[in-house]
Amino acid sequence: GGGDSQGLRNALKDAGDAGILFVCAAGNDGVDNDAEPSYPTAYAESMSNVISVAAVNQADQLSSFSNYGHSTVSVAAPGEFIYSLSPEGSYRVLSGTSQATPHVSGIAALLFANNPGLTPAQVKDRIIRTAEPITTLASRTVASGRANAYFALTGRIAPVSRPVITNAKVSKKAISIDGLGFMPGSSIIEVEGVTLAGDVVYDGSYGLANGSLTHLTVQAGKKPIKKAFPSGVLIGVTVFNPTTGERSARFLTGRF
Repeated sequence: GGGDSQGLRNALKDAGDAGILFVCAAGNDGVDNDAEPSYPTAYAESMSNVISVAAVNQADQLSSFSNYGHSTVSVAAPGEFIYSLSPEGSYRVLSGTSQATPHVSGIAALLFANNPGLTPAQVKDRIIRTAEPITTLASRTVASGRANAYFALTGRIAPVSRPVITNAKVSKKAISIDGLGFMPGSSIIEVEGVTLAGDVVYDGSYGLANGSLTHLTVQAGKKPIKKAFPSGVLIGVTVFNPTTGERSARFLTGRF
């Protein structure tokens, strides 16, 4: 990737107007593309005909080299030890987001072939909405998951899963949690089994097609946070969904 270019923006827009979807690799620097934008990947946030692809390994873990980004990286696909073509006309095993990207290009081609009336924006949306939720990708791509060809072609959307916490960050006045299966309007954050009172922020920009979220924040205030999270001590937090009766596993975090 490189820097922002008005010429490239114009070319991508013209391609979109002509019905072309641009599928690009997220990059192999292992950085948050939201914080350190690389182009054309970052155009995926604002351009409906650009979809950017991160890489995962065989265990569905984000590849250590792969760029990521909740807003600028659309979805993930397998990108390690891929049997691929070489410029010399032979085959070899390669890794990189450039190996993950063709998987998504293939899904897009299947969607266009199956329904030629689809627009680039509709194909992009279908791939993201039907991605298979992956815990380790929560909040690290728009889809919080890996592209799934079968789901994309059938329009199947994964059911809401039990809440899972992947990361928790405690600040002076709030706690923010990343994961999967959080229910907007009803999920509760608990500290050692006790509900943490405060304003719960259900960020819709972290919403998945199955109606769940991948990011929650409780604005509890300085004193309640200080009381619930003594400095230097690991404390167990859980997320409870009253509507389903399901609770996440205990996740240790603290204020350090």
